[in-house]
Amino acid sequence: MVLAGVVGAIGNWFLLEALKCGELSVLGPINSYKSIVSVIFAFLLLGEIPSLVQFFGILLIIFGSYFVFESGGEKFTFKIFLRRDIKFRLLALVFTALEAVFIKKIILMSDILTSFVLWCFFSALFSFVILVILRSKIVLNFFVSAKSHAASFLTLCMCMFLMQFSTNIVFEKMNVSCALALFQLSSLLSVLFGWRYFNERNLKRKILGAMIMIAGSAAVILL
Repeated sequence: MVLAGVVGAIGNWFLLEALKCGELSVLGPINSYKSIVSVIFAFLLLGEIPSLVQFFGILLIIFGSYFVFESGGEKFTFKIFLRRDIKFRLLALVFTALEAVFIKKIILMSDILTSFVLWCFFSALFSFVILVILRSKIVLNFFVSAKSHAASFLTLCMCMFLMQFSTNIVFEKMNVSCALALFQLSSLLSVLFGWRYFNERNLKRKILGAMIMIAGSAAVILL
């Protein structure tokens, strides 16, 4: 659980850094790469063996990302993975995919409720440690922001609760790689929300890329 808390806190920090400098409609579909990472970690740590169909799904995910990346107006090259927002997003999904494997192991050793409570405690603990290391004015910033944006904070907390608790339920029933692949349906929502709330462009190409990546994720689900 300590390991889950550490990698989860680091992963969420990288995610926030990526969102600070990148587009939601690009960073959202990139999350489909988590299916690839989870297949590797689940095989190494849990003994979950991927099938040929899952490898085909991985190729579709990579192909779909080509359309998402090029929608930003620049040609796709491997150098794009060194772009600040893309680099942080990839690091985030690596750490959160590893967190998912640890959570799955904890669920197997205990139960859904125990794993959820422990996740809440250790995630908060190590997130605080990261803020201290970064010398963030955590107390002042928290109270100022909470007072000014109370509704947004409460909504975020509720979304995190529903997301993680429902995720633990799914982890109890499915392999980690399959569960994380199923969650990639959110890629389309990320594209639409980025267009609707942040005026991000090239909607059609991003939707095409996201749908291809979702098809790849669906293939990863099939055993």
